[in-house]
Amino acid sequence: MAMRKITSMTSLISFILVIVTSVILYIAPHGRVANWADWRFWGMTKTEWTNIHINLGMLFLFAILLHAYYNWKPIMSYMKNKARSFRMFTPSFNTGLVLSAVFIVGTLLYIPPFSTFIDFSETIKEDAAEFWGEPPYGHAELSSLSTFASKMGYDLDQGLAQLRDAGVEFEDASQTLLEIADQNGLSPNAIYLIMRPEETGEVLELPATSPEGLGNLTVAAFSQKYGLDEDQVLAVLRESGAEAEPDSKFRAVAESASTTASDLYVLMYEKLADGSGGDSVQAAPDIAPEGAPTGLGRLTLAELCEAHGFDQDAAMEILAAQGMEPALDAKVKDLATSAGLTPEDIYNVLNAE
Repeated sequence: MAMRKITSMTSLISFILVIVTSVILYIAPHGRVANWADWRFWGMTKTEWTNIHINLGMLFLFAILLHAYYNWKPIMSYMKNKARSFRMFTPSFNTGLVLSAVFIVGTLLYIPPFSTFIDFSETIKEDAAEFWGEPPYGHAELSSLSTFASKMGYDLDQGLAQLRDAGVEFEDASQTLLEIADQNGLSPNAIYLIMRPEETGEVLELPATSPEGLGNLTVAAFSQKYGLDEDQVLAVLRESGAEAEPDSKFRAVAESASTTASDLYVLMYEKLADGSGGDSVQAAPDIAPEGAPTGLGRLTLAELCEAHGFDQDAAMEILAAQGMEPALDAKVKDLATSAGLTPEDIYNVLNAE
C-alpha cells in the first residue's frame, strides 16, 4: 500500500472523528456535573470522550505533518509569486493568516460572533446542569459517606439506614460515593438523593460559615431556607457590587462581583446575622494571594510544608479545621479545589497561623 494514500486517508478519518468528539464535548455537561450524574453518551463518560478526543487529535496532528511532507512541493508552489520565485507572504498565505488572527483576537476580546458560539455551548451546559443536578460541593463524589454526611450536616446513621433500605450495597462509611455508585450501577447523585433527609420545611439558623452547596442555591431558595427577607438579601448582595436577582445562583452572583460564593457569604453574613437571630461573626482572615509564591498547585502538602517551613502535623490540623481531608501526598491544587479555594489561599491560611 502506498504510504501517501494511507496518510491521506488517516488524515481524513481522524479529522472527521475529531469533529465528532469536538461536537460531543461542545454539548457535554461541565465535568463536575458529568461526574456527579455519571453522564454518558454512547455508553462513554465525558472523561473517556475527552481522552479519545486528545488521542485522535494527536493522530490527526501526526498524519497532517506526514501529509505536508508528502505534499511539500504543492505547498511550496502556493508560496510563489507569478515569477515563480519563493515568497512567503503571498495573498493566499496572508488571507489564511488574517483569518486565523481574526478568530484568535475575536475570541480573546469575547466579541460576537465568537462569543456567541461560546455562550451557546455554555447555555447547553447550564441546561444540562439544571437537568442532571450539580454536586453540593466540588468533587463531592470522591468524599467518603462519613465525610459527605459531615459536610452536609446529615445524620450518618440515618443516611446509612436509608441506603440499606433502598437496597444499596456498600461495605462501610469509609467508601466514597463514587465507589458505591459504581458498585450498584448508580450515579453519585442517586446515592446523594437516597441518603438525603426529607425536606421538613423547617427554617434553619443562618450559619456563621458558608454552608455547603451555597453556589448552587438561588437567592430565593437561600432566603427561604434561612427565613430571610429576599429583598434584604438582594440589597446586601447589590451593595457588595454583585448582580443579583431572585433566580440567580450564588455562584453566578459571586462571579459578577469577581469573588467566590464563600467570600461573598462572609460579607453578607456580617450584615444579615443580626436580623436573623444569628451570632455575630468575625471578619474572615485576609487570605488574598499577595505575597504567596507561584507554582504552589503542583506541590504536595508535604512538599509545601518542607519548602516553606510549615509543621506538617499543624498544617494537617489547620486544613482539617477548614473542612478539608488533608493528606501529605495530596496535591495542594486538589486540596484547594475541594474547599473552593486557590493554592495561594492554602498557603496564606498556613502562613497566617
